Amino acid sequence: MNETTPLIEEIRILRNLTVNSFSALRADLLSTNSFDEQMLNQINNVIYKIKSRCDSLKVFLQTVPNGDSTDGAIALAESIISHTTMLNSYLESSSVANEAAEFEHIFDDFFSELIRVFEEEKPPIYSQTKKASMRLASQFKKVMPSPIAFFFSVKSAHFFSSRIEIHHQDALTKIVREISFPPEYQQAGLSILNYFSVILNDKYPDTPVTVSIQQAKDKVTLIVTLPDGSVDKISKELNDYGLVITGKISPLEFAGSELKALALQQKLELAQLEVRQTRDLLRLQEQYSDKRINSLELEIKNLYSIIGRELTSKDALQEALIHLATQMSTGYMSEQATTLLQSLASAIGEQNTERTRIILDDIRTSQPGLFSQLNDFFLQAATSGVIGNYVYEWLKAIWPILPK
Repeated sequence: MNETTPLIEEIRILRNLTVNSFSALRADLLSTNSFDEQMLNQINNVIYKIKSRCDSLKVFLQTVPNGDSTDGAIALAESIISHTTMLNSYLESSSVANEAAEFEHIFDDFFSELIRVFEEEKPPIYSQTKKASMRLASQFKKVMPSPIAFFFSVKSAHFFSSRIEIHHQDALTKIVREISFPPEYQQAGLSILNYFSVILNDKYPDTPVTVSIQQAKDKVTLIVTLPDGSVDKISKELNDYGLVITGKISPLEFAGSELKALALQQKLELAQLEVRQTRDLLRLQEQYSDKRINSLELEIKNLYSIIGRELTSKDALQEALIHLATQMSTGYMSEQATTLLQSLASAIGEQNTERTRIILDDIRTSQPGLFSQLNDFFLQAATSGVIGNYVYEWLKAIWPILPK
């Protein structure tokens, strides 16, 4: 890797403590009976994935200028950290974990020295820490059996992985929602989305929030920019706004005052008028005959459903994915499955293509049963309205094996 940043240097340390340690101890690990065949296969698979992700990150940084903070690099780094956690979980569940207890005091001495070196160095350069992490497995091997040496090397890697902070630059400053509107709903839909800026100005007059609308044919993109990074707070407001539109909470519950609730209610009633006017114009142009809906009430319900589903889908999707993790995961995989599904929900909510693709691939290779369930889950989520149709079409574009 040509570029040097704290993130890249810490990833190098993880590689030393996992991939390089495994290579140094591989012959001894294979010749002992400390790990059964299934566990060795699992370890091999995770080590291969960490190595391949590290290699991909190296190539990526060599070919993309200033690529260390891009979606691609961050997604690869997240995957390496995730697989380090997975590897540690495998070893913690093995019989070696019990055998390692009597060597814990030796590990503590070596590990304390490694941490001392790490904390004395100034980021982004960790040259001494990298050297020390490269030697650690060989040092362990001199005073303990190789399986236990590998166990403690991975335990050290897990400690470093838990300290690495991943910052998604766009996620810290933007909320993006994309909605596809049929022609009869476009004007009213635009009006309802634009009104969200009025609500934010009323609720948070001192928060520097910018709301913009971009339109391309039938697709409308709502972009909320937050220089102060208050994404969680504003994201909840957007979710609740969607609940108001779909009638799941009242304007008064959302607005907090009768005056603001009345203004919001009037805005929704104006949207009904815009739908009726647009419908009549389309009828006059004879472009609406095949898609005509006779009930204005049904048309309004459809419009509100489209907007509400897209505005609230991120939270609903995350809850559904976590519920799926609880149902599917058992034993030492539970925490890892939950972590992967949380990351997946976040990546889909941000519509981060590279991050979503990598996380899906990680789930496919590490938990094939869960991945198989996800294929059906996404189709059901799109059908039931947990995720909007636009999100599902986007998912199919980056992961073509999803059901059509």
